[in-house]
Amino acid sequence: MSNALANAVCQRCQARFAPAERIVNSNGELYHEHCFVCAQCFRPFPEGLFYEFIIGRVIKAMNNNWHPGCFRCELCDVELADLGFVKNAG
Repeated sequence: MSNALANAVCQRCQARFAPAERIVNSNGELYHEHCFVCAQCFRPFPEGLFYEFIIGRVIKAMNNNWHPGCFRCELCDVELADLGFVKNAG
């Protein structure tokens, strides 16, 4: 462990890291591997996979949450956030 990490603490539990411990770095914040969990269900993430919360306006459609700019028509790429839409059967 480098000197820079010798005094580092986990963002969740505030404890220090053991010398040979695996550390998760998420946007510059450090976590013990077991402390880096989903904020909704508190379960660990599958290896290398996690999602950030959508901050601000959220579109809830088709059993999912979308950034307004990401909720688009698959055919013409028009933003649908403020428009009506119909899901195509295909």
